[in-house]
Amino acid sequence: MVGKTIAKVDAGHREQLPNGHQTELIVIHFTDGSALAIDTGSNAQNVCSRIPNLKPSDFSVDFMREWY
Repeated sequence: MVGKTIAKVDAGHREQLPNGHQTELIVIHFTDGSALAIDTGSNAQNVCSRIPNLKPSDFSVDFMREWY
């Protein structure tokens, strides 16, 4: 991202995937037409396979953003 100029930033939830949880997404758009998407990843399915009655959709992930 060094040397690039940010045109806009989109933040919100992406489309929910089958057998997955709703996840947050940040997309940084640059003036040169490129974009960087920052998505969440988790091992929710791995945990759910070991614990009865727990579903990936029971999980939630947040991005905590702070400027210094």
